[in-house]
Amino acid sequence: MTTYTTVFGGNTISPALDSYISYTLGLTSPLASFTGTISGTALTVSAVVGTIAIGQTIVGAGIPVNVTIISGTGLNWVISQSLTLGPIPMQSGTVVAQQLVWPQETAPNSNLAAQIIEIGAASTVSSGIILPPANMVSVGQFLLINNLSSFNQAVFAFGGAVIVSAIAPGAVFFLYLQNNTTTAGVWFGFQYGSAISNPSAAALAGAGLIATGTTLSQDIQVNTFTVSPVNLTIANRAQLINWAGGAGTINLPSSAAVGASFYVQIRNSSTSSITVAPNGSDNINGNPTQNLQPSDSAFFVTDGAGNWFTIGLGTVQPTFFNYQAISVIGLSVPITLGVTAGTSLNKIAYKFTGAPTAAQTVVLPAFAQTYWINNATTGALTFQVAYPVAAGTTQVVPQGIQEILYSDGANVINAVSGSGLSNPVSIAQGGTGAATAGTALINLGGTSTGVALFTAASAAAAQAALAAPSIADTVALAMSY
Repeated sequence: MTTYTTVFGGNTISPALDSYISYTLGLTSPLASFTGTISGTALTVSAVVGTIAIGQTIVGAGIPVNVTIISGTGLNWVISQSLTLGPIPMQSGTVVAQQLVWPQETAPNSNLAAQIIEIGAASTVSSGIILPPANMVSVGQFLLINNLSSFNQAVFAFGGAVIVSAIAPGAVFFLYLQNNTTTAGVWFGFQYGSAISNPSAAALAGAGLIATGTTLSQDIQVNTFTVSPVNLTIANRAQLINWAGGAGTINLPSSAAVGASFYVQIRNSSTSSITVAPNGSDNINGNPTQNLQPSDSAFFVTDGAGNWFTIGLGTVQPTFFNYQAISVIGLSVPITLGVTAGTSLNKIAYKFTGAPTAAQTVVLPAFAQTYWINNATTGALTFQVAYPVAAGTTQVVPQGIQEILYSDGANVINAVSGSGLSNPVSIAQGGTGAATAGTALINLGGTSTGVALFTAASAAAAQAALAAPSIADTVALAMSY
């Protein structure tokens, strides 16, 4: 290939480099390489080579563009965006646009502003390029810029003025110089169109999606929380919110603010129940809150009009029989199963404990189900469907009593009340009709003599009850004859 030597600087130039060059844009110094793990906005690092500093941008597989370090020190840092990644190899450094120079006065491979410039697919940042001084070339100088990277790239005039704010991945821009009286010059540009399809998938990958080569794949980021409350925002779209703390509350964003079709997935991985609460007057399945028991999980989807709906709400039960203990202490009237905090639906047995603050009512759902009730509270409990006006018959379970109830969706019925047994059990029902042994003996036909004989503690007492002489008296009488 023929090369030329300039008459001004004596540098050798190459016609090929004057026509075409490719750049891989990445981080600049100071640069650090490390193994990183991201949980939420917390970045934990190890095997650090170089210097990590606040303000640096981090790059790595699965890390979106322009994620920066905003605070921290040592091995623990805080980043600008919530993610769940790692451990994976990462880098951090400064993002600076690439300053170019005209090839006429520059040795080959020195950041040349060739006529055709490619920003390579291996680029790891969104930084862009800065054109050389416009007053060093003639009007009509042109550049063709092809963005093959997965990030938006900007083009700046010399001095920093923006010519193109964002060349999208896969886009091609043509620029030509209209005025060269200043170093910045006046540049005019227009877009040709897409040059490749590979970066388009990455450009389209929003929440819940990830680019896999030239296609979009489903992406579910898992964010684990242990501190209550958890306040969700539009940034949590399509994420799995995994609760691993104790009893707590997860607050949904405003339905109107996030709009229709927004959804989030929530799982309760703790051993305590949690409350999912909508914003303001929003509702969940028509209720003010939704309780999630341990192992419960569900999609929460909104129509953007104040309504949230659950999909797949349920829990894996180890056996057919299940049970829940509910403390009534501090609970207002009524207790609505599945709505009142700390309660849930679809349990077979319920044990109620504690001292109610007032005469308490338990509201059952309007569908058929059996309930084994243990009232271990200090007061009676009324069970009914709907409140304050019951949909049908109600049942009262007194303090300290266990009963089996069932509901047909409107009426609450005592499943064992048909036995007809009285208390105490009457003689006709096989009992004694008495609460004491003495009364029982009388009720069963015992006379005063018979009762005294039956309850005598000794032979002498029995003889006294019968008014019979003792053995000694009998012997003495016999000898007298």
